[in-house]
Amino acid sequence: MIDSISNSQNIIWTSSNPNIAIVSDGIITAVGAGTAIITATTVNGKTASCIITVSNNIISIINPITATVNIGDIYTLPTTVIATLSDGTTKALAVTWDKPAITTAAGTYKFTGTLTMVNGIVNTNNITATTTLIVKFIN
Repeated sequence: MIDSISNSQNIIWTSSNPNIAIVSDGIITAVGAGTAIITATTVNGKTASCIITVSNNIISIINPITATVNIGDIYTLPTTVIATLSDGTTKALAVTWDKPAITTAAGTYKFTGTLTMVNGIVNTNNITATTTLIVKFIN
C-alpha cells in the first residue's frame, strides 16, 4: 500500500489494459469487459496494484412499443429504444427495423427491430425490439 504521506500529485496511475479500464488521478473508468491491473507508482518507486474485472451488462427487457395513427398519417419508427439491463440501469440503443411503417391501409402492423450493441452490453437472450402500429380509419 502506498503510504498516506504521498501527495496524490506525485502518483503515476496506469492501467495494464486501457481497452478494459482507464485511470486518471486515481479514478477508474470502465471501458469494456475483461480484466485489467491498475497500478499506482510514487516518485520514490513504491507501487500498489489491484486487479479489476469489468463485466458486461446483459439486456433483460425492452418494453414493446404501441402506436395508433389514422390512415395517411406520417409515422416514423423510433431510431432508438430503451433497454433495461441486468444491473437495473437503462440504456438507449439504436434499432434497425425489419420494414418501414406504412399508413396507407387500416390494420394492425407488427415490426421487429434488431438492436445495435455498444461496448459493455450483450444480448445473450437475443431480445428484439417490437412495435405494433395500429392504423385506423378516420372517423
